Amino acid sequence: MSLKELQESFIKAFDSGQEKNQFTQFVKAKHLLSAEKGFSIYLNSIRGGLTSGLSIVFPACKNIVGEDFFNKMALSYIQETPSYSPDVGEYGKYFSEFIKRFPPASHLSYLSDVAKLEWAWHKAFNGLDAKSLDFAKLQDIDVEETNNIQFFMPENASLIESEYPILHIWTISQDDYQGDEVVHLEEGGEYLIVWRKGLEVFIERLTEPQWQLLQAIQMGKTISEIANEFSGDLTQLLPELTSCGWVTDFEVES
Repeated sequence: MSLKELQESFIKAFDSGQEKNQFTQFVKAKHLLSAEKGFSIYLNSIRGGLTSGLSIVFPACKNIVGEDFFNKMALSYIQETPSYSPDVGEYGKYFSEFIKRFPPASHLSYLSDVAKLEWAWHKAFNGLDAKSLDFAKLQDIDVEETNNIQFFMPENASLIESEYPILHIWTISQDDYQGDEVVHLEEGGEYLIVWRKGLEVFIERLTEPQWQLLQAIQMGKTISEIANEFSGDLTQLLPELTSCGWVTDFEVES
């Protein structure tokens, strides 16, 4: 067996366990540990590290379902979703989508969106610093090129749409929260933006026009394309989003 084949066999044995017996024949037993026990110790150590990483990124989800439930859900995610990065902080990217398909959590219809909010917070906290819009550069654009301007949101920002009051749910699920813990799902859904300014992460509710415009910007549409589709007042709304720090850069599409 070549080194490449040996490494692939190890990964398959770790990810699914289906080739565990096939792989452990290449593992040397040491002292009182058999090859199977040695591999299991390593396997449990890796899974424990990934579970711990998920609990750090998704503390509200953990508080909602409890530690035992969360750990079992995390283990199922780990078995289904291999880690391809040396940074454990990048591992929860698909956790929200997994929760949607996790049968034991099917009665918690809002949990996936809470996980999406937590991942957005994590992404913003660890992302690049936001720029400020260069108004002088914007004013230098020729009038005939104005329609080809493509604006950008901060690189660390995320837009989230939910049919549930997930900001309220997220807030009362924090470790340091004190107060009324009752949430009525009929409070309705919301549009949210998550971004960082300096060292602080913000979560803000958006109006529907704000959401529509930011979504169009996120999709890479030019001012001309947005104007043809958007029913709101761009001349009022665009400066408003810029002043909030939600529009931070631009380029002129050729």
